[in-house]
Amino acid sequence: MKIKYIGPKVVISHLGISFKEGKEDKYNYLLSSFQILKAIKHEYIKDTLYNFNLENNISDTNILEEVLAFKDNSIEINKKIKSFEEFLEIEVKDLKVHHSSLNDIELDIYTKNLLLMKDYRKQRQINKIIYEFLINEIADFIKLNEIKDLETPFNERFWHVLQSIEGSLEEKKITSQLDTKIKNDSMIIYLLISKYAM
Repeated sequence: MKIKYIGPKVVISHLGISFKEGKEDKYNYLLSSFQILKAIKHEYIKDTLYNFNLENNISDTNILEEVLAFKDNSIEINKKIKSFEEFLEIEVKDLKVHHSSLNDIELDIYTKNLLLMKDYRKQRQINKIIYEFLINEIADFIKLNEIKDLETPFNERFWHVLQSIEGSLEEKKITSQLDTKIKNDSMIIYLLISKYAM
C-alpha cells in the first residue's frame, strides 16, 4: 500500500473515460491534515495556548506510517481497501445487469474502460481512506482533550481540511464553527469548538 497523487474523479461509460472537474484527489489534502494532527497531538495543560510551526518536509511514507500506527488502523484500512476491490470486481461482473440497454460492443467497451481505470480508482480510494482516518483521528483528539479552537494559515487546502474536521466533529455531537479573521496582519482560518456533547 502507498499514497500518491492520482488525479480527479474519473467518469467511465461505454462512451469513454473523462475526469470530473472540482472532484479533487484527497491526496491534495493529506499533508495539511497531517500537519494539523501533528500540531495537536501532544500532552495538554488546561487553559494553555499552543503554537506549532508547520513542517513541510513530510514525505508520503511519513504520513502512511503514522496513520498505520494509530490504534487498529492498519486492519481497518486493509478491510476498506479489500471492500473497494470487491466492489470494482462486482461492478464489472454486473455490468450487463445494470446496463441492459447496451449492446455487446458497448458492454465490451464499458468493461475495458472499467478495467483500464481499476488501478487509478483503487489508488484514489486509498488516498481517500487515509484522509478520512486522519480527519477522524484529529476529531477524536479534539474531543478527548476538549480543544477549544484551531487556527491555520489561510489557504484552500486548510479550509477544506477544517471543513472535514467540522463534519467529523458534528458526527460526534460536537458543535463547531469555521470562519476567517485577521491576526497579526495576516488572514487565518479558525475553527471554534463551541459545545461538547454531554
